[in-house]
Amino acid sequence: MDFDLTQDQKMIRAMVQDFADRELEPIAAHGGNIMSIVHTRDEMSDEGVAVPIKITIIVENENSLDLIVSDVQKKDVFVSRVVVEGRTYYERKEILSFACIGHLIDTDIRDTIDRINELGLVSAVDILMPDPDKKSSVIMKVEVEAAEKDTILEKIEEIGSEKDFLLIKEM
Repeated sequence: MDFDLTQDQKMIRAMVQDFADRELEPIAAHGGNIMSIVHTRDEMSDEGVAVPIKITIIVENENSLDLIVSDVQKKDVFVSRVVVEGRTYYERKEILSFACIGHLIDTDIRDTIDRINELGLVSAVDILMPDPDKKSSVIMKVEVEAAEKDTILEKIEEIGSEKDFLLIKEM
């Protein structure tokens, strides 16, 4: 049957095609078999643009699973957790962003980064230093296990107090 689609139908078709290209194609490309797809509108993101989707698949081996996760992430799909036979195989770390203002270079920024790296991973550092005699500002992003979030925030506060810089947490 040949008929014209409404604008809403065209939008839904485009969304389904995008879903297939981004989330499903990598599964098929690496030999995965999709067993089920479940989405929960009740858990929609605060921005109202992302609905969590649970996809159950069967794969031949661990290498295939790694390739699927990697390819899906390359398409800017947020993979929060992978469970294999009831055990967590992969869980995405949380990203903490914060700013520090003070004499950060003078108080050894390398030491600050090393101490934070004991609990997490400083993955990005942006430094603004207008003048060597003035205070500088640094924005850091730190990857951290969810269970370590409070501990690393306490560590960052401790370092800030010790080195006398202003800390603006969770940007």
